[in-house]
Amino acid sequence: MDKRVFASILAIAFLRLAPQTLQAQTNQAAPSQELLEARITKTIVFITLDVKVKGKTSQLLGTVFLVGVPDDRLPKDFLFTYLVTNRHVAQALDHCKPLNLTKTYVTMNLKEPVNGSRASKEMLKITPQNPWHFPAKPSTDLAVIRFAQFSNKYDQMVFPLEYFLTSKELAEKGVIPSDNVLTMGLFTHYPGTHGLQPLVREGILAMLPDAPMQTACGGTDNLYLADVHIIPGNSGSPIFIWPTRPDGRGGMSGDRTTFGLLGIVSGYMYEDQDLTLRPSTTWSTTVHGNSGIAIVVPAEELKDLLLSPEAIRERDESFKKTAKP
Repeated sequence: MDKRVFASILAIAFLRLAPQTLQAQTNQAAPSQELLEARITKTIVFITLDVKVKGKTSQLLGTVFLVGVPDDRLPKDFLFTYLVTNRHVAQALDHCKPLNLTKTYVTMNLKEPVNGSRASKEMLKITPQNPWHFPAKPSTDLAVIRFAQFSNKYDQMVFPLEYFLTSKELAEKGVIPSDNVLTMGLFTHYPGTHGLQPLVREGILAMLPDAPMQTACGGTDNLYLADVHIIPGNSGSPIFIWPTRPDGRGGMSGDRTTFGLLGIVSGYMYEDQDLTLRPSTTWSTTVHGNSGIAIVVPAEELKDLLLSPEAIRERDESFKKTAKP
Protein backbone atom coordinates (compact mmCIF):
# COMPACT_ATOMS: atom_id res chain seq x y z
CA MET A 1 0.00 0.00 0.00
CA ASP A 2 1.23 3.47 -0.82
CA LYS A 3 2.79 5.37 2.05
CA ARG A 4 2.94 9.16 1.96
CA VAL A 5 6.52 10.24 2.59
CA PHE A 6 6.32 14.00 2.22
CA ALA A 7 3.54 16.37 3.17
CA SER A 8 2.87 19.91 2.04
CA ILE A 9 5.35 22.68 2.66
CA LEU A 10 4.54 25.70 4.79
CA ALA A 11 6.48 28.67 6.09
CA ILE A 12 4.10 30.15 8.65
CA ALA A 13 0.50 29.50 9.60
CA PHE A 14 -2.12 30.00 6.90
CA LEU A 15 0.19 30.74 3.98
CA ARG A 16 -1.85 29.40 1.11
CA LEU A 17 0.59 27.16 -0.69
CA ALA A 18 -0.24 24.32 -3.02
CA PRO A 19 0.62 21.13 -1.13
CA GLN A 20 3.41 18.93 -2.43
CA THR A 21 3.21 15.26 -1.65
CA LEU A 22 5.20 12.24 -2.65
CA GLN A 23 3.69 8.80 -2.90
CA ALA A 24 6.35 6.12 -2.55
CA GLN A 25 6.20 2.38 -2.10
CA THR A 26 9.17 1.62 0.11
CA ASN A 27 8.91 -2.11 -0.46
CA GLN A 28 8.17 -2.47 -4.15
CA ALA A 29 9.52 -1.42 -7.54
CA ALA A 30 12.89 0.28 -8.03
CA PRO A 31 11.41 3.33 -9.84
CA SER A 32 9.59 4.31 -6.63
CA GLN A 33 12.85 4.02 -4.74
CA GLU A 34 14.59 6.19 -7.32
CA LEU A 35 11.83 8.78 -7.03
CA LEU A 36 12.22 8.81 -3.26
CA GLU A 37 15.98 9.25 -3.52
CA ALA A 38 15.59 12.13 -5.96
CA ARG A 39 12.89 13.88 -3.94
CA ILE A 40 14.55 13.52 -0.57
CA THR A 41 17.49 15.63 -1.72
CA LYS A 42 15.01 18.52 -1.92
CA THR A 43 15.02 18.70 1.88
CA ILE A 44 18.69 19.80 1.74
CA VAL A 45 19.69 23.46 2.17
CA PHE A 46 23.23 24.86 2.26
CA ILE A 47 24.25 27.29 5.00
CA THR A 48 26.97 29.95 4.88
CA LEU A 49 28.24 31.78 7.96
CA ASP A 50 30.26 34.99 7.76
CA VAL A 51 32.74 35.17 10.63
CA LYS A 52 35.38 37.72 11.51
CA VAL A 53 38.79 36.44 12.52
CA LYS A 54 41.46 39.03 13.33
CA GLY A 55 39.48 41.70 11.51
CA LYS A 56 39.07 39.67 8.33
CA THR A 57 35.80 38.11 7.16
CA SER A 58 35.85 34.45 6.19
CA GLN A 59 33.11 31.94 5.52
CA LEU A 60 32.10 28.64 7.06
CA LEU A 61 29.94 26.22 5.09
CA GLY A 62 27.62 23.46 6.20
CA THR A 63 24.33 21.66 5.68
CA VAL A 64 20.84 22.26 7.03
CA PHE A 65 17.63 20.47 6.11
CA LEU A 66 13.91 21.19 6.19
CA VAL A 67 11.50 19.40 8.51
CA GLY A 68 7.79 19.87 9.09
CA VAL A 69 5.85 19.84 12.37
CA PRO A 70 2.07 19.22 12.27
CA ASP A 71 -0.45 21.29 14.20
CA ASP A 72 -4.19 20.65 14.42
CA ARG A 73 -4.84 24.38 14.04
CA LEU A 74 -3.31 24.42 10.56
CA PRO A 75 -5.24 23.65 7.38
CA LYS A 76 -5.13 20.07 6.19
CA ASP A 77 -1.75 18.92 4.85
CA PHE A 78 0.09 22.03 6.12
CA LEU A 79 3.08 21.97 8.43
CA PHE A 80 5.28 24.38 10.37
CA THR A 81 8.66 24.47 8.65
CA TYR A 82 11.98 24.37 10.52
CA LEU A 83 15.63 24.36 9.52
CA VAL A 84 17.75 21.75 11.30
CA THR A 85 21.52 21.58 11.70
CA ASN A 86 24.21 21.11 14.36
CA ARG A 87 24.80 23.40 17.30
CA HIS A 88 28.42 23.79 16.21
CA VAL A 89 27.24 24.98 12.78
CA ALA A 90 24.57 27.42 14.00
CA GLN A 91 26.93 28.95 16.59
CA ALA A 92 30.02 28.87 14.35
CA LEU A 93 32.05 26.91 16.89
CA ASP A 94 35.73 26.36 16.25
CA HIS A 95 37.26 23.78 18.60
CA CYS A 96 34.14 24.27 20.75
CA LYS A 97 34.63 28.05 21.02
CA PRO A 98 32.32 30.50 19.20
CA LEU A 99 33.78 32.66 16.46
CA ASN A 100 32.62 36.21 15.81
CA LEU A 101 29.57 35.38 13.69
CA THR A 102 28.21 38.36 11.73
CA LYS A 103 25.75 36.99 9.15
CA THR A 104 24.07 33.70 8.25
CA TYR A 105 22.80 32.80 4.79
CA VAL A 106 20.86 29.86 3.37
CA THR A 107 20.94 28.73 -0.25
CA MET A 108 18.04 26.87 -1.86
CA ASN A 109 16.95 25.85 -5.33
CA LEU A 110 14.28 27.79 -7.21
CA LYS A 111 11.48 26.30 -9.28
CA GLU A 112 12.21 28.83 -12.02
CA PRO A 113 15.79 29.93 -12.80
CA VAL A 114 16.76 33.59 -12.43
CA ASN A 115 19.49 34.80 -14.81
CA GLY A 116 20.33 31.19 -15.59
CA SER A 117 20.74 30.10 -11.95
CA ARG A 118 18.42 27.96 -9.88
CA ALA A 119 20.24 28.74 -6.62
CA SER A 120 18.99 31.55 -4.40
CA LYS A 121 21.12 32.74 -1.47
CA GLU A 122 19.28 34.75 1.19
CA MET A 123 20.17 36.02 4.63
CA LEU A 124 18.62 33.94 7.40
CA LYS A 125 16.58 36.19 9.66
CA ILE A 126 17.66 35.38 13.21
CA THR A 127 15.97 37.64 15.76
CA PRO A 128 15.00 37.56 19.45
CA GLN A 129 11.52 36.66 18.24
CA ASN A 130 12.85 33.94 15.92
CA PRO A 131 16.06 32.54 17.43
CA TRP A 132 17.93 29.29 17.06
CA HIS A 133 16.74 26.72 19.60
CA PHE A 134 19.19 24.33 21.24
CA PRO A 135 18.77 21.34 23.56
CA ALA A 136 19.20 22.10 27.28
CA LYS A 137 22.16 19.72 27.36
CA PRO A 138 25.20 21.56 25.89
CA SER A 139 26.75 18.33 24.64
CA THR A 140 23.81 17.67 22.26
CA ASP A 141 25.02 18.92 18.87
CA LEU A 142 21.66 20.07 17.53
CA ALA A 143 19.96 23.34 16.52
CA VAL A 144 16.60 24.28 14.95
CA ILE A 145 15.03 27.54 13.81
CA ARG A 146 11.55 28.22 12.45
CA PHE A 147 11.86 29.12 8.79
CA ALA A 148 9.24 31.76 8.09
CA GLN A 149 10.99 32.85 4.87
CA PHE A 150 9.99 29.73 2.98
CA SER A 151 7.66 30.19 -0.01
CA ASN A 152 6.38 28.30 -3.02
CA LYS A 153 9.08 29.80 -5.27
CA TYR A 154 11.55 27.24 -3.93
CA ASP A 155 11.99 23.77 -5.36
CA GLN A 156 12.36 22.26 -1.89
CA MET A 157 10.40 19.89 0.34
CA VAL A 158 10.13 19.20 4.05
CA PHE A 159 10.60 15.94 5.91
CA PRO A 160 7.65 15.28 8.25
CA LEU A 161 7.93 14.57 11.96
CA GLU A 162 6.01 11.31 11.62
CA TYR A 163 9.01 9.69 9.92
CA PHE A 164 11.48 10.41 12.75
CA LEU A 165 12.64 7.05 14.11
CA THR A 166 12.78 6.99 17.90
CA SER A 167 14.81 4.42 19.82
CA LYS A 168 11.59 2.56 20.62
CA GLU A 169 10.62 2.43 16.95
CA LEU A 170 14.10 1.25 15.95
CA ALA A 171 13.70 -1.66 18.37
CA GLU A 172 10.13 -2.42 17.27
CA LYS A 173 11.11 -2.41 13.60
CA GLY A 174 14.11 -4.62 14.26
CA VAL A 175 16.67 -2.10 13.02
CA ILE A 176 20.16 -3.45 13.68
CA PRO A 177 23.77 -2.68 12.72
CA SER A 178 24.32 -3.63 9.03
CA ASP A 179 21.04 -2.01 7.95
CA ASN A 180 21.39 0.46 5.09
CA VAL A 181 21.79 4.17 5.74
CA LEU A 182 21.77 7.08 3.30
CA THR A 183 22.97 10.63 3.91
CA MET A 184 23.26 13.75 1.78
CA GLY A 185 24.75 17.18 2.22
CA LEU A 186 27.17 19.85 1.02
CA PHE A 187 30.20 18.80 -1.02
CA THR A 188 32.42 21.86 -0.52
CA HIS A 189 34.54 21.06 -3.59
CA TYR A 190 31.49 21.31 -5.85
CA PRO A 191 28.23 22.63 -4.36
CA GLY A 192 26.79 23.04 -7.86
CA THR A 193 27.22 25.67 -10.57
CA HIS A 194 23.64 26.47 -11.58
CA GLY A 195 21.89 25.10 -8.50
CA LEU A 196 22.38 23.08 -5.32
CA GLN A 197 23.70 19.58 -5.89
CA PRO A 198 23.87 17.67 -2.60
CA LEU A 199 26.37 14.84 -2.34
CA VAL A 200 24.62 11.52 -1.61
CA ARG A 201 26.48 8.74 0.22
CA GLU A 202 25.44 5.25 1.24
CA GLY A 203 26.66 3.08 4.12
CA ILE A 204 25.47 0.93 6.98
CA LEU A 205 24.43 1.45 10.56
CA ALA A 206 27.55 0.50 12.52
CA MET A 207 26.47 0.64 16.16
CA LEU A 208 23.59 1.53 18.46
CA PRO A 209 25.57 2.18 21.67
CA ASP A 210 23.82 1.03 24.84
CA ALA A 211 25.15 3.98 26.89
CA PRO A 212 26.04 7.66 26.32
CA MET A 213 29.35 8.34 24.57
CA GLN A 214 31.94 11.09 24.98
CA THR A 215 31.31 14.07 22.68
CA ALA A 216 33.80 16.38 20.99
CA CYS A 217 33.07 19.39 23.21
CA GLY A 218 32.98 17.56 26.51
CA GLY A 219 30.25 15.70 28.33
CA THR A 220 28.42 12.65 27.10
CA ASP A 221 25.37 12.10 24.94
CA ASN A 222 23.29 9.42 23.29
CA LEU A 223 24.76 8.83 19.83
CA TYR A 224 24.58 6.40 16.96
CA LEU A 225 27.52 5.37 14.77
CA ALA A 226 27.32 4.79 11.03
CA ASP A 227 29.88 3.35 8.63
CA VAL A 228 29.62 6.12 6.04
CA HIS A 229 32.39 8.51 5.02
CA ILE A 230 31.75 12.07 6.26
CA ILE A 231 33.74 15.13 5.18
CA PRO A 232 33.75 18.83 6.16
CA GLY A 233 30.52 20.41 4.93
CA ASN A 234 28.45 17.36 5.87
CA SER A 235 27.82 18.65 9.40
CA GLY A 236 24.07 19.00 9.87
CA SER A 237 23.19 16.46 7.17
CA PRO A 238 20.21 14.16 7.70
CA ILE A 239 20.92 10.43 7.73
CA PHE A 240 18.18 7.91 7.01
CA ILE A 241 17.54 4.23 7.58
CA TRP A 242 17.04 3.22 3.99
CA PRO A 243 15.07 0.37 2.38
CA THR A 244 17.04 -2.21 0.43
CA ARG A 245 16.63 -2.00 -3.32
CA PRO A 246 14.64 -4.85 -4.91
CA ASP A 247 17.59 -5.61 -7.21
CA GLY A 248 19.50 -7.00 -4.23
CA ARG A 249 21.66 -3.99 -3.38
CA GLY A 250 22.18 -3.65 0.32
CA GLY A 251 24.00 -6.87 1.06
CA MET A 252 23.39 -7.90 4.65
CA SER A 253 20.17 -5.88 4.90
CA GLY A 254 18.24 -8.48 2.94
CA ASP A 255 14.79 -7.27 1.95
CA ARG A 256 14.25 -4.79 4.78
CA THR A 257 11.66 -2.09 4.12
CA THR A 258 12.16 0.24 7.11
CA PHE A 259 12.45 3.90 6.19
CA GLY A 260 12.86 7.01 8.32
CA LEU A 261 15.15 9.64 9.77
CA LEU A 262 17.85 8.02 11.92
CA GLY A 263 19.42 11.31 12.99
CA ILE A 264 21.69 14.22 12.16
CA VAL A 265 25.36 13.92 11.21
CA SER A 266 27.54 15.65 13.83
CA GLY A 267 31.04 14.68 12.71
CA TYR A 268 33.32 11.66 12.40
CA MET A 269 35.70 9.63 14.47
CA TYR A 270 39.43 10.28 14.06
CA GLU A 271 42.19 7.73 13.79
CA ASP A 272 45.51 9.06 15.06
CA GLN A 273 48.98 8.03 13.95
CA ASP A 274 52.23 9.26 15.42
CA LEU A 275 54.60 10.58 12.82
CA THR A 276 58.33 11.20 13.28
CA LEU A 277 60.51 12.97 10.69
CA ARG A 278 64.29 12.84 11.01
CA PRO A 279 66.20 15.26 8.81
CA SER A 280 68.94 17.17 10.65
CA THR A 281 66.49 17.69 13.52
CA THR A 282 63.77 15.35 14.76
CA TRP A 283 60.17 16.54 14.48
CA SER A 284 57.22 14.65 15.91
CA THR A 285 53.49 15.16 15.41
CA THR A 286 50.20 13.30 15.23
CA VAL A 287 48.35 12.74 11.95
CA HIS A 288 44.55 12.75 12.22
CA GLY A 289 42.76 10.51 9.74
CA ASN A 290 39.07 9.99 9.03
CA SER A 291 38.11 6.55 10.33
CA GLY A 292 34.99 6.45 8.14
CA ILE A 293 32.77 6.24 11.22
CA ALA A 294 30.14 9.01 11.32
CA ILE A 295 28.75 10.37 14.60
CA VAL A 296 24.96 10.73 14.53
CA VAL A 297 22.68 12.67 16.88
CA PRO A 298 19.50 10.55 17.22
CA ALA A 299 16.31 11.79 15.56
CA GLU A 300 14.64 11.31 18.94
CA GLU A 301 16.64 14.28 20.28
CA LEU A 302 15.42 16.40 17.38
CA LYS A 303 11.82 15.34 17.95
CA ASP A 304 12.07 16.29 21.63
CA LEU A 305 13.46 19.71 20.69
CA LEU A 306 10.70 20.40 18.16
CA LEU A 307 8.04 19.37 20.70
CA SER A 308 9.65 21.22 23.62
CA PRO A 309 7.60 23.80 25.58
CA GLU A 310 9.71 26.57 24.05
CA ALA A 311 8.97 25.47 20.48
CA ILE A 312 5.28 24.97 21.25
CA ARG A 313 5.06 28.48 22.72
CA GLU A 314 6.65 29.85 19.57
CA ARG A 315 4.02 28.16 17.40
CA ASP A 316 1.28 29.42 19.72
CA GLU A 317 2.55 32.96 19.28
CA SER A 318 2.32 32.66 15.50
CA PHE A 319 -1.38 31.83 15.82
CA LYS A 320 -1.96 34.77 18.12
CA LYS A 321 -0.39 37.10 15.55
CA THR A 322 -2.50 35.56 12.78
CA ALA A 323 -5.68 36.02 14.81
CA LYS A 324 -5.12 39.75 15.28
CA PRO A 325 -7.37 41.96 13.10
